[in-house]
Amino acid sequence: MVRPDGTIPFSEFVINVMLALEFLLIFLLCFNVQKALSNSTSCPADTYPDIYRGGRRDVNHCTTFVLSKELKTTKNMPETKGDNTLLGKMVNFCKYNFKNGQLLSYLNEDATRYHQYYKYPEKEIRVHSGTEVGKTRYKGNVPRYHEHWKTNKPHACYMNTAIFFNGNSDEISTTHMDRCINYFWGYTQMIDVPNVITHPWWQNYNFSESGNEYKMGLHLMCRCMKIQSETNEYKFATPVLNCSADNCEYFACVSASYKNCIEERIEQCTFPPNENICREYTYVRHQEAEIPYGKECPKRDYGEICDCPCSDIEWSEWSAKSTTCGPYTRERYKVVKGLENVQVDCTQERYKCCFSIEEGLQTDCKDFFINSNKTIMEHNETCTKNGGTIIK
Repeated sequence: MVRPDGTIPFSEFVINVMLALEFLLIFLLCFNVQKALSNSTSCPADTYPDIYRGGRRDVNHCTTFVLSKELKTTKNMPETKGDNTLLGKMVNFCKYNFKNGQLLSYLNEDATRYHQYYKYPEKEIRVHSGTEVGKTRYKGNVPRYHEHWKTNKPHACYMNTAIFFNGNSDEISTTHMDRCINYFWGYTQMIDVPNVITHPWWQNYNFSESGNEYKMGLHLMCRCMKIQSETNEYKFATPVLNCSADNCEYFACVSASYKNCIEERIEQCTFPPNENICREYTYVRHQEAEIPYGKECPKRDYGEICDCPCSDIEWSEWSAKSTTCGPYTRERYKVVKGLENVQVDCTQERYKCCFSIEEGLQTDCKDFFINSNKTIMEHNETCTKNGGTIIK
């Protein structure tokens, strides 16, 4: 409430200040939570920007543009049984090289849901549409719905059957494509009302160009799109081409993101990993980096040497290792001096304890075949015994 002299009561002023501070604290909390989430995961393009393009769509999902030449150089990747097509190879690459990986097929505009405003050093990239279209067929007098007359009318149509990767069913599927035209004379209005039907994959082919394409007689057709830096839209960059890994520089995979290493630095005089002297700081690791694309934590700084406050009682047993393969940590602990006869849970009250931490490397996770708990050697053996079927 404002007084006649233009001032407000002190109590009301204090309330307003408290509300403003509360709002600021909530904002900072939300900001820090969002920042923590944004740093908790990475994508292949974040970790290896010189190899991949793309990045995160959100905290849990990635879109990665892979160089098509990788299809020629990748080894130890099972082939789709009975399918050695370009589409099959791209599907397999995404599946076996990325976590929950799937090929992204640009069948229609829905594909842009998997895009963000990624920045590319080359300003524009050419990406395979992830769709293979069969030979064009022509047919006249095909009944199709006419938008103007709100009923079926005879159309002249070029028709195709396409194969693409269906992310919803997680398998290669087929779909029908139409390019049709109808010229219908409206006697009541004395106007010529054309009706054009064009599947989005053929969006820049008019009916005349479709006729020229039909005469080419290609048995299997592919296209490249161009995606510009810092946009989430795409346009077709080429006419229909033979399906070859040489025609489009990249193809697109979608996958789950990978956990980054997360740890906290604590001021506490205790033993650094694998050392027998105490230093000023210790670290608590909350999350290990997920191989192969999760980011490792920055190099640690344990500070200066300090006098160990540890008691002379025995160390606890070693904890379980933090991972089953790759880098690991484990720790043991005992209370500080003066608390020898006090019941302390060192996992909950770390400041009352000394910690001895061991870091090491177990079996390299890369020795295991992706999506399997078997080593590559075991995988090769089981595939040989089971006709190419992966045994998890």
